[in-house]
Amino acid sequence: MGLQVHSQGCERLRSQHRSDREIIHHYESLWKESVSNWSSGEIPSVKMRYGRPTTPDYCITTVAQLIRQSNAPVTRLLELIERLKNLAGKQFYYPEPSLHITLLGCTQREPTREPFTKERIEAIRGACERVLFGRDKVEIRFRGVGIAGPQVFIQGFPNSRTWADLRNELMIAMRGIGENPIAYENKLPVHLNIARITSPAPRNVHRLLKEITALRFWEMGVVEINVVDLLITDFVLSKKGTSLLNTFELKKVTN
Repeated sequence: MGLQVHSQGCERLRSQHRSDREIIHHYESLWKESVSNWSSGEIPSVKMRYGRPTTPDYCITTVAQLIRQSNAPVTRLLELIERLKNLAGKQFYYPEPSLHITLLGCTQREPTREPFTKERIEAIRGACERVLFGRDKVEIRFRGVGIAGPQVFIQGFPNSRTWADLRNELMIAMRGIGENPIAYENKLPVHLNIARITSPAPRNVHRLLKEITALRFWEMGVVEINVVDLLITDFVLSKKGTSLLNTFELKKVTN
């Protein structure tokens, strides 16, 4: 029995190492491409006004908001954001309530909320309930600052494939009720967005890129994801653009 448990433990460890290598490769690929674009001034900047996109787009999505998770190192992250603010001028920085990681965008984006009828919301809520009910909590280690297009984010490394599995199951469930979810082929990486470039002046971008390069191995810490929210929201989870539809609590981690 002891040998069997040891063997299972070793296999889980090997699987975790394979997952980490895959995630690192993803982040490094994004980094190389984005550094080249930032250095040449090719940044697709985002226009914001009063903390919201100037061209609103909404979707129904499942997210884990950082301030609602167990012992999330929010203060440490806010200190980092403040540090970047002092360097890079007037960019958009995610306020504390908007810091989140996305599980799955359940719908495509729409210019208004009108397409999200009561019947459609209920169908999505039911599909999420069937997938998320009774599922385990997920631990994610956040380490290193990355960039992708106009986004600045913290790199997430889940401690298992559970988060990726949930994404895949939710994707299948959404397609099963006729939705076209926002899904990506590689479901392992977890991005915690902290800023978006809105003023791509070369001096600001250069200073920000220099600081981010020095933070490639910055340790934020481990977050235990125990609450997933179903929202209608814009892509930055602005206060005025977000409505809570449902909350799903994840159960205690099992070994």
